Amino acid sequence: MSGSRGVLMLFLMVADVAVGCSGQTLQSPDDSGVGGGSGAADAAGLLGPVDLSQAPTSVTMDCDHGIGQLAFVNPCLIGENFAGPARTRFGFHETDCHLATGGGDAIAWVFTLPLSAIVMHPDQPLIFPTNLPIPPPPPSGNRAEVGGEAVAVTHVAGTMTFSRVDPNVRAFSGHLSGTVTWAGPTKIFSCSVDAPFWGAPGNFL
Repeated sequence: MSGSRGVLMLFLMVADVAVGCSGQTLQSPDDSGVGGGSGAADAAGLLGPVDLSQAPTSVTMDCDHGIGQLAFVNPCLIGENFAGPARTRFGFHETDCHLATGGGDAIAWVFTLPLSAIVMHPDQPLIFPTNLPIPPPPPSGNRAEVGGEAVAVTHVAGTMTFSRVDPNVRAFSGHLSGTVTWAGPTKIFSCSVDAPFWGAPGNFL
């Protein structure tokens, strides 16, 4: 575990993180499960299984500075809950998005998904970066490459809306709209995105 990840986990466990949709306080979910038909969110039909076979293959964006089009592999991958011992429960999850070139192995964007807050109000948009907890460390190792230079997403401004959320499996379908800023040793450029955006379970913490 990196030093940055340790600081993030300590902050989440000690501070009762107040962030998330419409200013609500994120709380640990109970163990009663989701989708029992007893809440407003269930009635809205937003919580339940997500058919990942229907996900578009990429999240395409249009970039400036002569970059043209880039795309994330769709869906992005959602790791296990890192904010406590109950890793199989939904809570705070590192989410990795890979660049859709070179076999999709290069990590381009990493953010913390507050799944426990989304479950409470799945009908409300997630606003980037306002509704996000402290971000996890930037991607290391196999970095995304654009124009012969290693780059990564450094900032996202926009909204993500959900059409379906399955917190127990760690999956969602939705839509991402906004601006994605990238940076490398010599490159800084921005991309506009307005596309379907899905998440699937990843086998990592």
